[in-house]
Amino acid sequence: MLLLKKISAFICLLLSTVVFGVDINHEIEAAKENTAKIKNTDVFNAFISVADDSYIENRIGSILDKDLNPMPIAIKDNIDVHELASTAGSIALKNNFPRKDAHLITKLNK
Repeated sequence: MLLLKKISAFICLLLSTVVFGVDINHEIEAAKENTAKIKNTDVFNAFISVADDSYIENRIGSILDKDLNPMPIAIKDNIDVHELASTAGSIALKNNFPRKDAHLITKLNK
């Protein structure tokens, strides 16, 4: 039963709604809290790498500059995201940091 509760909490976290508002500090803190929840509830090791605090601060700042609302999403680890490890599920690639974003990520950023 405990495992079912953890799975439910994890799914709720992944399906969380868009964080609305314009207060950048609130947005950054909310994103950091979501990251901490992922790190603490990932019983299946579904996330090999999670964005660190400085990455979150930079990305949310650039999103709000475009008058957009940040939305938490998960990207499969075989898709290149600049400054995040692209491991393709392998420990051997844990230090594989791409130099640029994949085409898909570039399109998502527009």
